[in-house]
Amino acid sequence: MIEDIRYSKKINWIVFAFFAVLMAALLFWFDRAWGDDAAAVQIAQKTFQAMGGMDQWKATAAVRFDFVVDVKGNPPRSVKHLWDRKNSRDHVEWSRDGKTTIAWVDLRTRSGSAWQDDKKLDGEALQKALDTAYGRWINDTYWLIMPFKLLDPGVILTHEGEKDGYDVLHLSFQKVGMTPRDQYWAYVNKTTGLMDRWEYLLEDEKEKESWNWKEWGQYGALKLSKWKESPDGKTRIGFEPLQILDSADPALFGEELKTLD
Repeated sequence: MIEDIRYSKKINWIVFAFFAVLMAALLFWFDRAWGDDAAAVQIAQKTFQAMGGMDQWKATAAVRFDFVVDVKGNPPRSVKHLWDRKNSRDHVEWSRDGKTTIAWVDLRTRSGSAWQDDKKLDGEALQKALDTAYGRWINDTYWLIMPFKLLDPGVILTHEGEKDGYDVLHLSFQKVGMTPRDQYWAYVNKTTGLMDRWEYLLEDEKEKESWNWKEWGQYGALKLSKWKESPDGKTRIGFEPLQILDSADPALFGEELKTLD
């Protein structure tokens, strides 16, 4: 015999009201969270489009640029790059302590070749040079094309609302990258869709830093920011030269020393 449970007990209206209020609150919270995420994705896609489109970026074969740090009162310092996106490798040249290092690194395996003061490196010295080259690629390309990475795997992107004509996006990370506890805030111009400023709090720092992204210009099919400037105008990080290429010279990724012009 099946027990008839349709009216087996009276409804406890106090308990019912409590759970109704709780469910409404939870639905409001989840709806707000989902809405914020949806808004963040929409703003990111608007930024991609303003920069030329994600398809155009994915089709970019190679990028030639120098990462230039220009502090008022000091000679500019630069790191040269030929980023072969098509084959996932980077050719990097830098000077430190009076020594010049030239390296190319496979970005998937972190293997490659390196020379210091025209001498080919091996063993521990080679690995150190390749690690440095890989780190330079991580850092320097992020300063160049960060808005294209807003929706990368492992990025937690949220919309923190509007401020002074900008949509503010917050980026945190799920155990990706070399410093996964870093945080970034992207200030996206509501009119142009471009990121005019970013703020970041690095995992080993206590205070935010802020930089203005300036001189957005056309490079091939892409629009990129050529200079980043500190709020006091005393420090600039620039990309000169900056070129979008159809291909990267394979000779710069071989076993013989070749340098960029």
